[in-house]
Amino acid sequence: MTESVVLSLLCMLALVLAAAGYENDNEGLIWHRKEHLIAAKEIRRYVYACTGYWLGFVDGDENGLHSDLLKTQQLVVLATLSDPIITKDFLHVDVVHAVGDISPQGYHLQTVETDTSRHLLVIGGDDVGVLYGAYALVEKFGVHFRLYGDIIPDRSAKLQGHFVLPHVKEAGQPEFEVRGLQPFHDFPEGPDWWGEEEYKAITSQISKQRMNFIGLHTYPYSPTPGTGRDEPTVWVGLVDDLNADGTVKHSYPTSYANTLRNQWGYTSLATGNYSYGARQLFEMDCYGSPVQLGNCPYPTNISGNNQVFDETGRMLKEAFEHAHTVGVQTCIGSETPLSKPSATVTPLNLYYSKLRQDNFLTTTQCAECENLYEFVRIEGFVYSSPFPESMPLNTYYNGQLQDNVLSPTSPGEGQKRSVLYMCFQTSQFWKI
Repeated sequence: MTESVVLSLLCMLALVLAAAGYENDNEGLIWHRKEHLIAAKEIRRYVYACTGYWLGFVDGDENGLHSDLLKTQQLVVLATLSDPIITKDFLHVDVVHAVGDISPQGYHLQTVETDTSRHLLVIGGDDVGVLYGAYALVEKFGVHFRLYGDIIPDRSAKLQGHFVLPHVKEAGQPEFEVRGLQPFHDFPEGPDWWGEEEYKAITSQISKQRMNFIGLHTYPYSPTPGTGRDEPTVWVGLVDDLNADGTVKHSYPTSYANTLRNQWGYTSLATGNYSYGARQLFEMDCYGSPVQLGNCPYPTNISGNNQVFDETGRMLKEAFEHAHTVGVQTCIGSETPLSKPSATVTPLNLYYSKLRQDNFLTTTQCAECENLYEFVRIEGFVYSSPFPESMPLNTYYNGQLQDNVLSPTSPGEGQKRSVLYMCFQTSQFWKI
């Protein structure tokens, strides 16, 4: 039986014993309140990984620190500076005076010696500070935190005798209030290929490194309409196009970077055609984000469009909720304007005539507007050439009413309008 299998079985056995209530048969206890449970679990698992010793839990919401516990057990105490457990139980060792004020996100580690035992206080300026203090304590056991994972020291030479808490006195405080990452979408090297697990892993690691922010830079539009390159991180639409639960009723072709999409210098190539065994690293020819399963390289109908947006929303909801539990703020940023004027997009100009009391929308130069119509504003942008899922915008005019109407055509609609209005221009296209 390999060492890793034995270690896994020992971990499982320790968990079973803890669940059964055998918390006293251990080398020490971690006293915590419910808001610091994650910090307590992180200390326990890393101490076990590094030393093989198992620390039990004391629920601080149900149990105070009575004198017998202080005299007979090694304790790791997790608390904020204002917690009564600090201001009362440890007041006699002048801890509060020694620590002083702790700012939000800051922490203080201090070992307290008694005649019969040793205790280690992890005191935070707030709940996040307690978590940062827990990770600072873990680093005292030789653990290093990296974005790609943890570096755990070799445990082959297990500590001899009883486990003893380290002697430490240390304070930590961030230099900047907000610290973190801003990964860019649109590339396979970035979050385009991340799924829920990758997001959770990244936010967990940056929390261990005492960072507290992740912001996603996204591109919600494509300069080439209808190609599916509009990213699903940001959905652009009307409130009426949303369901009550936040899922979408109507959307447009969307995708993240994948192996069958040409963009930013990447050439489309099925992974099955990769050379030198590289094809074995990928389980599908069109490889990309898990939210695109069944819709890769991009969806081909509205149902598929909606599915990709909905899956992206679900993934980010789970990922962001996890991030918040480890003190990481989340943000999604988008570029403005949401519709980017380009060679294929033209402004839709609004003119108004006081004499005729008539509005006139057009993308072309208004020859008759001089001394009759005045430019009001740009109403939006429309496409100058057709593409899949677009509809023509026709300009109709009624000479008798001296009225202009801009409207997309649909079966029967043009014939009804032609009774009073004559279509004289089709120069724009819009996407429904």
